[in-house]
Amino acid sequence: MLITWQVEDRDVNAVREVLEANGENPFVVGRIGDNVTGAVPAFSRDELWRVMLGCLLTTQQRSGPDSRVTQFLGRRPFRPALADCTAVNAEVVVAQAISEFGGLRRGPTVASHAATNLARLEADGWLRLEERFQALLPSRSRQSRAGDVAEERQAAIFVDNALKGFGPKQSRNLWQWLGLTRFEIPLDSRVTNWLNQNQIFPFTLSARALDDENYYAFVMDGLRMVCDAAGVLPCVFDAAVFSLGQTWRADQLEY
Repeated sequence: MLITWQVEDRDVNAVREVLEANGENPFVVGRIGDNVTGAVPAFSRDELWRVMLGCLLTTQQRSGPDSRVTQFLGRRPFRPALADCTAVNAEVVVAQAISEFGGLRRGPTVASHAATNLARLEADGWLRLEERFQALLPSRSRQSRAGDVAEERQAAIFVDNALKGFGPKQSRNLWQWLGLTRFEIPLDSRVTNWLNQNQIFPFTLSARALDDENYYAFVMDGLRMVCDAAGVLPCVFDAAVFSLGQTWRADQLEY
């Protein structure tokens, strides 16, 4: 079966309007700096550990500007740091840090997944992740091209297979959060609700079905074509939709 995508003017206008409405939001400005125009990120195991925990924590709880997740991840120095969890019972350390902070859900599950992932990273995972990180740097170091999509998608699939508790959404969230990707974005109910409300697709999207990589890629392909027609990078569109109705302060963007 062949599917022909046809982007309509109203689809383009909807994307442009949401960006125009939120283009000056600090969160959108920060995303452009982090993923498009700013300095190229350097590989850091400490930062990757923090972002990995952030992905696990935001799987089933929102991370608005004043949320407990944002407050937890924005602490400096961050705790539990990678050094706190190496050569000890990482599951206990992470669970205790989440419990003591309070107001966060799924603490035991996040701690269990984090400990499993740390064991995998300490085997050969760090080197393999850094290889993927380095593979994304050339495209991040220049103006984006359509061909960058394939490398970004492969990086997401790698993380989905390598780390426990991830999936199509969080595997893309990790790379975007690290400032490396522009096309493959985390799709969740916030995005699908916007797409459904604006009737971008000729059918109602299911946020639950996004757990399937094939469905996720199908939706991502369609959305990317709309963004391309609107002259908007998907990572910037994502920031505009994510920040709807939210006011971020500069210090909260560090989370």
